Amino acid sequence: MITFGPLTSRRLGYSLGVNHIPAKYCSYDCIYCQVGPTKPLTIKRQIFYDTQTIQTEIEQKLLEVKQQGKTVDAITFVPDGEPCLDQKLGEHLQALKPLGIKLAVITNATFLMFPEVREALFSADWVSVKVDSVNERIWHKINRPYGRLNMEHVLDGITAFSKEFLGDLVTETMLVQEINDDGQMLKQTAKFISSLKVKCAYISVPNRPPMEAWVHPPDAKRLTAAYHVFRKKIDSVEILGLVEPKPFVGSSGIREVLLSTAAVHPLDQQTVQSMLDEAGVGWDVVDRLLSDGDLKKAVYMNNVFFLTNLTKRR
Repeated sequence: MITFGPLTSRRLGYSLGVNHIPAKYCSYDCIYCQVGPTKPLTIKRQIFYDTQTIQTEIEQKLLEVKQQGKTVDAITFVPDGEPCLDQKLGEHLQALKPLGIKLAVITNATFLMFPEVREALFSADWVSVKVDSVNERIWHKINRPYGRLNMEHVLDGITAFSKEFLGDLVTETMLVQEINDDGQMLKQTAKFISSLKVKCAYISVPNRPPMEAWVHPPDAKRLTAAYHVFRKKIDSVEILGLVEPKPFVGSSGIREVLLSTAAVHPLDQQTVQSMLDEAGVGWDVVDRLLSDGDLKKAVYMNNVFFLTNLTKRR
């Protein structure tokens, strides 16, 4: 499945996800990534799915949601790779415009230096760009970019997009304990974000199993301090919550719903149980997925999570 969810999002309401990139094609290999290591690390833009395939699956899912008496607030391109690697992203967005639903893209911003990518994103209504650090040493440490990428070029691309984009632009900064949560470093990040035309600057922390086991969220004191550093320079700042959204189950088959959702959004045990209850099936579905190697189990911060084994879905 290309679509997953819908899930309830604090930023976007009831959001239908679009996973239009093969597993872990990305220009970053972030230390906190919740869907595993990047293979391959690339900046080569490609065509992955034709627009009609994506449009048809989205329309089918919207109909299914409507039949359940619900309404989707946003269609969000948030794959388990970098969405702007898709050469047809702009075409996909244009094709979905007639649906009259907010179109959102969550990007790491590495391709915004290219005018054709910025132009493709003009068809979106809401775009989130990653700004974890504006310190080059820390940028390399936390985001581990493709070798030829230059941080200044990435930041220049974000600045150019901010000036040109007519929709809602937001930023997201993932804070990792003792990596980018230092007060002076946060001031530099906040200063850059304050130069952009942003609707909101979001602060987030790792709350699902990260790529590197040594990655931890800042403590509450540091997180609060980070918020105040940002708030001094930026009008609207929010800390993204740790509440686990419950995905829409529908009639697509619980096995595929679990796998398509956990490929992008690892699920905690309570959420999985809730999905199974809604579908009217038992835990044996999960046991079978685990034994077949389609699903993996991980423990992070004393919570059990289930992740799709992406090596089997490439």
